[in-house]
Amino acid sequence: MQENSQTYFQNVVLRPHWMQYCLCKLPEIIICLAACTTMLLADTPQLKAISGITAVIMLTYLAYSITDMYRIRYIITAEQILFKHGVFSYTTDYIELYRVYDYRQSRSPLQQLTGLKNVLVMANDRYNPVLNIIGQKNSQDIVSIIRTRVEYNKAYKNVYEIGNRY
Repeated sequence: MQENSQTYFQNVVLRPHWMQYCLCKLPEIIICLAACTTMLLADTPQLKAISGITAVIMLTYLAYSITDMYRIRYIITAEQILFKHGVFSYTTDYIELYRVYDYRQSRSPLQQLTGLKNVLVMANDRYNPVLNIIGQKNSQDIVSIIRTRVEYNKAYKNVYEIGNRY
């Protein structure tokens, strides 16, 4: 097991489920639908104009948001978790797995209905102490995948954690 850790694990690429976008942007989607409906059913030109402008603004915002979420990638390699995100400028954040010290899964009521979850990864990282892996299928055991790799990297690099964070 002391061979190169790059050959031991395959990369795992995660993306937020499309339903997570709908859950995150539910109020904005409702406002956009209401503005479009008002624009179509309005009697006065002023109400049509106001609802039309609102609909265009909301549709632009929703298009930007969907592009932003579509471009999110969480890549779990043998030694790091990479978080790639952004629309106009694409950013990659790195968390060394041997720095990870805790995990948490959470499911909002709407996520419970749709079978999704968020996984929080906490690390001793200066720039990314908390990584929120959003919109993953509840059936995926992401914590076990990360935990196995964290334990392997800590043993491989002879890193031992002593102390309490409180």
